[in-house]
Parts: sequence; structure tokens; C-alpha cells
Amino acid sequence: MTKNLQILSLLALLGVMPALAGCGFSPLYGTAGDSGNVETQLVSMEVAPPTTRTDQLVRNALLEGIAPSQTGGGKYLLSLRTEEKQLTSILSFDRKTPQNRYILNVSYTLSDRSTGKPLTSGKTFAEVSYTKTRQPVADIQALNKAKETAARVVAQDIRTRLAAWMASAG
Repeated sequence: MTKNLQILSLLALLGVMPALAGCGFSPLYGTAGDSGNVETQLVSMEVAPPTTRTDQLVRNALLEGIAPSQTGGGKYLLSLRTEEKQLTSILSFDRKTPQNRYILNVSYTLSDRSTGKPLTSGKTFAEVSYTKTRQPVADIQALNKAKETAARVVAQDIRTRLAAWMASAG
């Protein structure tokens, strides 16, 4: 019985493959026409210098996933603008340890470096919870960890959005 099921599954898969080949699907990191693949385009992107510590965290997280060339002056320039908020959202049952929320909003614009013309832009955000105690050092460490986590989340989202744009813009 299982042998028949395997054969039927294989035949069904083989029957679907021609339909998928003609649907226009192309992998994100495949070749993108004349301009090369998405990874090559991401490497040719320069991230604008940060103006705040939060900008620096997002920039560093972006560069970890892109690994731009060391030559500088790529084809694209990515500008970031960050806004952050801290909110006390929930008090625990003993009302002594509040659960705080750190919210990071990022607006980004990808521009053509040679003309300065904006090519694509967007907004993304991350929200991270952390516990605030009565220990100042622990509170600072918890907030810093929340900031780093939020920066990684928005950087991954921006990187994915830019890769998708580059794959479709070709």
C-alpha cells in the first residue's frame, strides 16, 4: 500500500512541475537579468552614516546580513530614520515589576547613488517587551537588549523588502 502511495505522490509531483515552471516564479536570490543577482545588488548598497545610537544599531544589523564590499560608494544609498518609544504596558500581580514595551519605527529610502533619485521606500517597526526591575543596571541592560533585538528585527525586514524590490526591478 505504501509503495502505491509513493508512486502516486511522485506522479502527482511530476504532473504539477510543468505548471510551476510556467507560472513566472523565480527564486529571490536567483539571477535578475542584466543587473546580476540580488546578492550582488545588495552588496552594492551603502547604508548612510548613522546620526543616533539607534541608527547605528539598525545599520550594524543591516550590514551583518549584507556584507557590503569594502570598496565603498556602491550603486545604491540606503537612508534610515528611526523613532523609538518606551511604554509601561502591564503591571505584574504584585504591582512591583512592570512589563515595558520598546517600540522602534524605521523609515527607509533607497536611492540611486549617481542621481540621488529615490527608488523605493517604506516603513517598518518592531515591538519588544522587557521587564523593568528596581535594579538600575539590570534595567539598562534589559532596555539595551530590547533595542538590539528590535534593530535586528527591522533590519531583517528591510533587507527582505529591498531584496524583493531588487529581484522585481531587475
